[in-house]
Amino acid sequence: MTTTRNRGRTEEEQRKSRGRTEEEQRKNRGRTEEEQRKSRGRTEEEQRKNRGRTEEEQRKNRGRTEEEQRKNRGRAEEEQRKSRGRAEEEQRKNRGRAEEEQRKNRGRAEEEQRKSRGRAEEEQRKSRGRTEEEQSGGDGTCGGDDGKEEDLAIGTRRGLTGGGFDLAKCQEC
Repeated sequence: MTTTRNRGRTEEEQRKSRGRTEEEQRKNRGRTEEEQRKSRGRTEEEQRKNRGRTEEEQRKNRGRTEEEQRKNRGRAEEEQRKSRGRAEEEQRKNRGRAEEEQRKNRGRAEEEQRKSRGRAEEEQRKSRGRTEEEQSGGDGTCGGDDGKEEDLAIGTRRGLTGGGFDLAKCQEC
């Protein structure tokens, strides 16, 4: 009998206990769902905030990079201007050197031409002297006194006189 009673109590206790646990489970389920909703709300709110922060940071970073790009472009353009200036300066110097070299070369060429002309004229004078000598006999004579001025010039070139030509000293005359 006691066993039945005990069994009855235990069944009753089990039912009560089962009821309690089901009730607790329902409550717990309710709490966890509520917590999950709250937690979900918090994480969504945090995500919104974080999204806002990252968008703000991106805008700032974009602004910074654009500013840096402008600065870098400015530096590059400045560097190009300087480089162009250096190149132009170098070209001016090289042009100056080339012109100076050309002037020197022209001067040398003109000097060389003058010397060459002088040599040629000297050569012509000598050649003329030889031919006149040959025409006059080539033996130290003037070719006779024919009264021409060239006789005087030939005699003077030969050194027959100290100044003017003296026909009396001519070997032929």
